[in-house]
Amino acid sequence: VDTTATLRQLPALISSGTVADSLERGGGGAGQAVLNLRQLGSARTLVLVDGRRHVSGVEGTQAVDVATIPAALIERVEVL
Repeated sequence: VDTTATLRQLPALISSGTVADSLERGGGGAGQAVLNLRQLGSARTLVLVDGRRHVSGVEGTQAVDVATIPAALIERVEVL
């Protein structure tokens, strides 16, 4: 299950990029899924896991690669 594809069903995250989108673009971000909350940019979207900031998965940016979070471990998603 692609976590980002599921999260894109939320209106606030509709502009988020999936792994498939990243592979189509190619380049340095290939194979990464990033969240883009309300089109503010993936570097400005804060991802918390158990109340703590998740580390960046995209080299040179603050963007979090949510493909590194196993879907089976996600209990709920809150958009604030």
